Amino acid sequence: MTDVIGAVKAVGKILASFREIPVVCLEEGQNSNRRTRAGDGGIFADRSPTVSAGRPCRADKAGMIIVGGLNPIAALEESG
Repeated sequence: MTDVIGAVKAVGKILASFREIPVVCLEEGQNSNRRTRAGDGGIFADRSPTVSAGRPCRADKAGMIIVGGLNPIAALEESG
């Protein structure tokens, strides 16, 4: 299901969540993304008030992709 090690090297698959946030919070979400990218990473922004990451968002919502969860465990499992 995942290819975390491949994602680290070039191209692979990792676990992530898609969340919707209110459009009025979009600026704060973008600020959080900048702060996170300066550190560990974890939030990817493909935000749009209507469509995000190829998925339609509900009215007055914007989407964000949040990486986290069991990716480190998946990498351990992949490496044996």
